[in-house]
Amino acid sequence: MKAKTKGGETIASAVRRAVTGKPAIADALKLGVVNYHALARLVSGEVGGPGTDAVVSALKRLRRELEYSRWDEGIRELVANSTVSLRPDVAVITLPAGFDWKSLQASLRAFQVVEGPNATIIVVDERVLDSSSSPLTKGFGVRRGLAAVTLKSPSEMMDTPGALCHFLFPIGLNGINIEEVMSCYTDKIIIFKLEDAQNAFTILNDLIRKTREELKSGAGRLVKVPK
Repeated sequence: MKAKTKGGETIASAVRRAVTGKPAIADALKLGVVNYHALARLVSGEVGGPGTDAVVSALKRLRRELEYSRWDEGIRELVANSTVSLRPDVAVITLPAGFDWKSLQASLRAFQVVEGPNATIIVVDERVLDSSSSPLTKGFGVRRGLAAVTLKSPSEMMDTPGALCHFLFPIGLNGINIEEVMSCYTDKIIIFKLEDAQNAFTILNDLIRKTREELKSGAGRLVKVPK
């Protein structure tokens, strides 16, 4: 009979939930660079019930599972076959739900539109707002001084759990705020303040470049690099 926590959950399940909810710790555990007892004390409050030794045992089993998982290989290949581009001078317009934005389509020069139940978000070239006669400057929520980073990935991106998190996690870790994230098939359009966009672009570009280099040298095979 498997040991369980006070809540009736198996210790293994509780430990997995506690660790995988913290991507940085999960990566460190997979790489074998954590102190098991220190980590057990850290997550014991979330696990609830079992002693430190039981949690340590569960952590060791989880590490073996993570170490031999093919998930990381799939993510790395997806990252290596992605590209990233930067577009400055972007504005985001927030319209009330149901607003007939298509009536302004000719003047919008929009390159992304997301219609939701409560609002419509339109990403445009900021220069369309420079005209004093533009109807977009009157009565709408407008955020200027932004930039769009477009991440293009293989179609497998849509079916790979955790893929987008792998790209966004280092951005958050560097204290960069994301204004909007929009998806269009294989493209992910990520909106930042202009002063943060270059740093975000560099982080993503370095991630892609280093992953390509690792796969070429470590796996012994070439990666098909997008043009």
